Amino acid sequence: MEKMPEIDVLEKKNGYPFTDFEIQDFEKLQVGNTVEFVQDGKVFIGKIVEINSINDIKVLKEEADNGTFSYGVNATLSYEDIKHSS
Repeated sequence: MEKMPEIDVLEKKNGYPFTDFEIQDFEKLQVGNTVEFVQDGKVFIGKIVEINSINDIKVLKEEADNGTFSYGVNATLSYEDIKHSS
């Protein structure tokens, strides 16, 4: 079984370690939703357990030209639910 990646634990809630990740898919930004995110070039899957903050909307020029936008979001995921997607 592949060893889980080392992630920075900010604090423990309900006995589980939690950490922050940036999530780009704004429509999936709801507690309980499963999302994909990237850390250190690898794709992971985790369940959102808390929404911390929604940052300013980040718009890349290429995306703006195509009429699509990227949201920078901080959400907390339960480490227990994080799975590596190979």
